[in-house]
Amino acid sequence: MLARMTTIVKMVSTIGVALLLTFALSSGDAFAASRDEDELSRWVPSLALETDLSFHPTNGAVRTGDVYGPYLSRPTAPLPDQPITAGTPAFADPYMVTPSFGIVAEMMTPAWFDLPGRPRLFAHADVIVAFGPSYQMPGIANPGTLRAPSDPQIPLTENTILGQGASNEAYVQPLQVAAGAGIAFTTQWAGRTVRLKPSFEYLRQELQLSSLASRAVKYKNDTGAGLANFRQILISGKKQATYDGIGPGFQVEMDTGRAGPLVLSLYASVKAWAFLNNDPIEIQASNQNAFSTGCQPGDTTPINPSNPLLCAAEQADFSFQREDWGFGGGFGLRFRWAPEKKR
Repeated sequence: MLARMTTIVKMVSTIGVALLLTFALSSGDAFAASRDEDELSRWVPSLALETDLSFHPTNGAVRTGDVYGPYLSRPTAPLPDQPITAGTPAFADPYMVTPSFGIVAEMMTPAWFDLPGRPRLFAHADVIVAFGPSYQMPGIANPGTLRAPSDPQIPLTENTILGQGASNEAYVQPLQVAAGAGIAFTTQWAGRTVRLKPSFEYLRQELQLSSLASRAVKYKNDTGAGLANFRQILISGKKQATYDGIGPGFQVEMDTGRAGPLVLSLYASVKAWAFLNNDPIEIQASNQNAFSTGCQPGDTTPINPSNPLLCAAEQADFSFQREDWGFGGGFGLRFRWAPEKKR
């Protein structure tokens, strides 16, 4: 993880140095261009359409307890190596990659005096819609409604029934908001106006964790009953968390043309965030249908001799956590309101 982060930092640093060199080499004639003087001396509002990708390293886990309800093959509860879901505890640590589309409103001040780069302040506010995908943290098989095997030749056993497994699904909620502020430096490159815009960025995201564990347990032998011979352990939960991230950003913007009072610009940006409230999401859930068919209410202690097989003790733990940092980047088309002054 550290090596990957170091590589990213080196890449961003290289890009930044290259851009600064370009600025230094081309700034000599940047401000002799009279066509920029009007625009540099005024407040310039703008709207932009932006598409982005954000990257967040994460980790998650699923742990399921033992089966305590009626179990046909034993007179007592399964041994500790018989969890509700086979294969648990299980872990995953994927990068969550989230594509998004946003509308960005920006305001830029007039230039400060006659300094190199004609620095200007700017601030922006963004409304962003993220559109997936979801990530399993981790996922085991395909939990859900219990179903018989599709091949009627396959015998109906605990191992062959479909709909068993565990899911720990995390996904970013669609609506996000962002904001930022910084300083813009203006120069000329290849006959076009270019702005270099370092900034301080803020991002607010909501993430939902939906968790489910499913297990079929045979508790009776009734010829012809099929799935009715099995009870389903179904444990689920759902939680949301809000994440607030702050960090640096850098944008390169180039004017590409004019349409009446509008100046059209293309830009590319990179951003990084450190998340301030990065507590893990944890779900601890018990059997939702503790006293279903084959399970009787009673003492909640599984070892009670009067009722040793109690479904209420069945439970699962799900967890999810982001790393303390994330990064992203994207491209946009900006419409800047800068009418030409009459001369």
